[in-house]
Amino acid sequence: MRIFNKKTCKTYKFTLLILLSIIFCQSVSSQFYWQKLYYPLLNGTEEIFETCEADGTNFFAVGFTATPTRSVYLLKLNYLGDTIWTRVFNIQEAYDIVATNDSGCIFTGYSGSGFACKTNANGEIVWYINFPGGLNDIEKTTDGNYILCGGKLNGFNLIGYVVKINPDGGIIWEKEYNFGNDVRFFRIIPDFTNGFLITGEKYVLNKINSFFLKINDTGAVIWNKNYLLNFSSSLLDFCVTNNNYITVGTTNLDPVETDSFRVYICKTNLTGDTLKTKVLNASNYESYPAIVKLNNNKFVISILGNNKSRVIVVDSNLTIKNTLSLQNNGFFTRIFSVMKAPNSFIDDLISCGWSNYDAYIAKIDSSLNPPPPIGIANNTILLSDYSLFQNYPNPFNSETLIKFTINKASKVKVEVYDILGRKIGTLTEKNLRAGNYEHIWNTSDISSGIYFITMYINNIYSQTIKTLLIK
Repeated sequence: MRIFNKKTCKTYKFTLLILLSIIFCQSVSSQFYWQKLYYPLLNGTEEIFETCEADGTNFFAVGFTATPTRSVYLLKLNYLGDTIWTRVFNIQEAYDIVATNDSGCIFTGYSGSGFACKTNANGEIVWYINFPGGLNDIEKTTDGNYILCGGKLNGFNLIGYVVKINPDGGIIWEKEYNFGNDVRFFRIIPDFTNGFLITGEKYVLNKINSFFLKINDTGAVIWNKNYLLNFSSSLLDFCVTNNNYITVGTTNLDPVETDSFRVYICKTNLTGDTLKTKVLNASNYESYPAIVKLNNNKFVISILGNNKSRVIVVDSNLTIKNTLSLQNNGFFTRIFSVMKAPNSFIDDLISCGWSNYDAYIAKIDSSLNPPPPIGIANNTILLSDYSLFQNYPNPFNSETLIKFTINKASKVKVEVYDILGRKIGTLTEKNLRAGNYEHIWNTSDISSGIYFITMYINNIYSQTIKTLLIK
């Protein structure tokens, strides 16, 4: 029989906490959830249309800011939603973004015509190229190039447009798709076998139909299908599984009532034939769905609503398993996309859009638990002007030293939050001159765990560090 004395128990407790801390620190990006607003200008209107992974657990977000002229709004964020850098370009608006192999990105959209723009890892423009029409989507291809799609005018008709480019922006090939009626493309994804799949909409007998198309690796049409749900429908996004495609779109339940748009989900076979369709119940307008696959039997769909948006989880039979509403304290919240958080071990999610006229991004778990209240992450702060250094020691037992530097006189507030985003306390809140400062945080009345120390400058978010308390 083993006897556990007080010293032995303390040793086991310390060892257990170390093991737990390793697990927590390895997956902290999957444990800390948030929703934040971003705005480069106080009186502007901002929307984020799309996100993509960057390097490590960081990610890019792109959309526009307007005061009132629209300009592309590009951000690089870490897993806590902290701003690494932000850029505003004199280009009208961007709709999609993809990471490049050199830690930069390419975003695409419309600015008088379609365009693609590449930036380096610091957000500086490397090249900018115009294309005809407008471009709605860009994806990386298996051969290291990029494929883009959208629509362009051909006389009085709107036709589909696809272009494949190399990393330097050079055109490898481009194709126009004229099916006799107006058609435009929204989404293009490499198929798991070969070629590319495209979603969109097509006019048939003066009604908008959902449109699904497969092309080969050089742009030749393999098959195309169009579907009509109710009075009109558009196909916006989809996922590729082993045996099926799971697609999402919008349909209009009434030809006159403007509040009658709803989201639908459709399962097709590998040649685009419909196997099952489900229109989602809603009391008000819903549209602009996006979908991401977690596995072959779990899919997450983001849905834009008038005042609040929602995220749902469905299985391969289109059965809703869970749902989460996102709303900003009575103000509207509208989301446009959802993706898996970069390098998340448990399929955390990033969703983006706008809320109360500011850019909105949220990190939520795949079980759709409600995130903490919305915070502000105004990125007019330049990180070169303010630095919050990692506390020492870390991990620590009872107290730790926190240092920060400010290069101009400012109001500084430093707060502590727990792993659930609850504020534990305020360490300092003062008007300070430029200089170096330090603060000792005594934790005699706080339990062991992971904590986040956040610095605000002039009531605007600046930086966050994480620390581990072990008692």
